[in-house]
Amino acid sequence: MKVLSKLMLIMLLPLLLSCNKEDKKPVDDSEIRYRYFQLENNGWKSLSHTQMVDGISYTATEVPLPYYILKDIGSDDLFKVDSIYKANNKERLIEFEFLHNGEKDLLGKEFTNLNYKDGVEYMSFNIQKDFVVVNQNNDTIQCSGVTFERNFKVAPYHKLLLFFTGINPDDKIQLVYRDNLLKKGTLKFTFNEKITKLLL
Repeated sequence: MKVLSKLMLIMLLPLLLSCNKEDKKPVDDSEIRYRYFQLENNGWKSLSHTQMVDGISYTATEVPLPYYILKDIGSDDLFKVDSIYKANNKERLIEFEFLHNGEKDLLGKEFTNLNYKDGVEYMSFNIQKDFVVVNQNNDTIQCSGVTFERNFKVAPYHKLLLFFTGINPDDKIQLVYRDNLLKKGTLKFTFNEKITKLLL
């Protein structure tokens, strides 16, 4: 008898559990997914600005914030991505790259007058104060953070990710770089393009 009652309980358990679950309708995120697809495939990397000084190319590319969020957390829940974007839409991210024409390592002493370790340390910590953004109202916004992408001499370039806060998402901006590391003067990069946004 006990075996029969246990068997009945085992057979009825899935039915009981399914009755307690709410019928969840699938969430339609097709509009957001389409916008993300466009953002990923519209060639935002082609919106780079490059300046050449003494055989060194300096390239600045504004990274669309939704793209960076999607890269970080994935595209499983695009409503979450959109929520994070809306909470942080006054942030700007700029990828900045240094490359020598002859593919020489720009952190070498011949370019920086520093030993290699000090050059890496400058790129990691001190270079942040060399970057500012000027917005449409001519307000100067300091760089709030920098991530130096270490390549350990495998790639011929050096790349930074620059973070700026408090900028209206619709503002056109100009990045100003005072090159205190390689001593090549002040470079300005103007971003007039509208970056595709991920909105509901």
